[in-house]
Amino acid sequence: PEEPLITGQRVIDTFFPIAKGGTACIPGPFGSGKCVVGDTPVILGNGTILTMKELYRKYLKEGKVKTNGLETIIEIKPSLSLFSMNTNKIEGSNSSILYKGKTDSIIRIKTRSGRSVEVTPSHKLFKINEKGEIVQTKAENLRVGDFIAAVRKIETRNKKARFDLYELKEARMADTSIREELSQVLRNLRKERKLSLVGISKVNAESFIYKRNLPPLSLVKEVYSQTSLSLP
Repeated sequence: PEEPLITGQRVIDTFFPIAKGGTACIPGPFGSGKCVVGDTPVILGNGTILTMKELYRKYLKEGKVKTNGLETIIEIKPSLSLFSMNTNKIEGSNSSILYKGKTDSIIRIKTRSGRSVEVTPSHKLFKINEKGEIVQTKAENLRVGDFIAAVRKIETRNKKARFDLYELKEARMADTSIREELSQVLRNLRKERKLSLVGISKVNAESFIYKRNLPPLSLVKEVYSQTSLSLP
């Protein structure tokens, strides 16, 4: 076969061209990018934590890149060591491809415990159904009150891996003594009308002053650095 088959799907036609009369296996619905936003943290096999944006920028320089201006696929060699869900168990895995594309919408999933993630509508999460079974469910099909599985602990290959907790987007401060100190610092900044120095509004500041919410570690770091206090 020599005549190309035009599917109308940019990813297929650009990166995986098919000839009429040829054979191809294409898993998943057409155009279903199952992705997360660039700020999403990823735990690598050695325990290192990088965001998707950082991984993309790293391998954009090191990998084999194919792009048409709208989508980009990067081939990684050697493959990237990661973790994946396999038969209800977290196991080590490898990825040889990084993909970046565009989407018309993003869904933000937030749990009662305060964790959150931003994904494309077709991205699947692990929902726990009425029978207690873990079922892969598209983000667009999740509803308020659904239970989703989340990892509490991962055994990495590098036991001495280090990372900065203050860089974790959704990590929050629960220590009561630090929250009390932060409350006093924010009171002073509010009184001096300097809350803009730490990038929060008066309403948000008061939610931490009166301890209605747990402050993000990123805010703690910013407040302490702006006021020349030693970071906890």
